[in-house]
Amino acid sequence: MVKCSNCGSENKKNDKYCSQCGSNLSGIVCSGCGAKIGQGGKFCPVCGSMQSHDFVRRFGLSEIEMNNAVKKSIKNTVEEARFFFKDESEIHGYLRCRLKHNFRESALLKDKEDLILEECKTKLCYQRETGTDKGIPYGSPEYDELRKQGYQPKSAYFDFAIWDPSKEVYDEGREPVPKALIGIEIKRQKEADKKKDFIEAIIRDCKKLTDAGNEIMYKYLLIIMYYPDVFSLDVERDFGSNFGDINVAYCDVNKDAKQIMHQGYIPNEWQIKI
Repeated sequence: MVKCSNCGSENKKNDKYCSQCGSNLSGIVCSGCGAKIGQGGKFCPVCGSMQSHDFVRRFGLSEIEMNNAVKKSIKNTVEEARFFFKDESEIHGYLRCRLKHNFRESALLKDKEDLILEECKTKLCYQRETGTDKGIPYGSPEYDELRKQGYQPKSAYFDFAIWDPSKEVYDEGREPVPKALIGIEIKRQKEADKKKDFIEAIIRDCKKLTDAGNEIMYKYLLIIMYYPDVFSLDVERDFGSNFGDINVAYCDVNKDAKQIMHQGYIPNEWQIKI
């Protein structure tokens, strides 16, 4: 028999998870560096990170395993970019469909579909004609002050989010806002886009990911340049420090030749250990 380090229940020798609390009986993987940790380990012996056994118990995988599975799904979506529809109005929807398909294809994410939300709400934004956004909670003193200045509330969404159902939702005074573990934004170039406007739109997405009230742990931005003949980006030069701790995947697509001309990732190499 194997004794569960979380609740003390006795389990059969070959059981992988506790029959009473769902804890992993064979040890866990560090949420910080991916190193294996023995049963009940509170800190990683390699990097020293404190471990969230509750996350492993609830999801059956560590935070870093889920994060790596999302990275792999995004990389697969980038590789498929050459097959996008030629109609620019369909590109964004196709990106979302392919990304969700790649979630389903993932051995680690395929049974987590109820945790993957499309158009997941973040905190409310306040916007007036100038287009200024501020992520301020509804009903807060800041909200009241912005209302006096003529701001109007507007909901903001992530294209995708992986939601942590164990966390209570934010009470914004209107609709509940789920707390997300992973937030993903998709930005694709439209033929009529001007470079300055496109860069500003990406920076707004970065701000949404950074300032969102979801306390998201992993942040992703997927950029598809579908008309590089109109203008292209030097991603690191054009955005400087705006990315912060956001993971960025981007590529230029030659839609006629169905080729990816350039692709890259920031940080330069996404480490995936699955």
